[in-house]
Amino acid sequence: MGPEQIGSDSELLAVISEYLGNLPVSAGMPREAKWRTPEQLANEIELFGWDAVNRLDRVLREHEARCLERLSICRACAIGATS
Repeated sequence: MGPEQIGSDSELLAVISEYLGNLPVSAGMPREAKWRTPEQLANEIELFGWDAVNRLDRVLREHEARCLERLSICRACAIGATS
């Protein structure tokens, strides 16, 4: 599977989400045992080459930024609701 075979960034996130959701992890495991780098993720979902790794890294960073922004908005709303 090449990076061009996973069309949109949303599709790429869905593939990563499914892969991560199937990992055998438990609450007692050390963080480093659960951690995956973009290179490891790309390899696991058979996206090979630096272009694929760079795309995956970009998509994950953008997703994280959107989530953090939503979280900050939620916090601001919660603070405003309690004032």
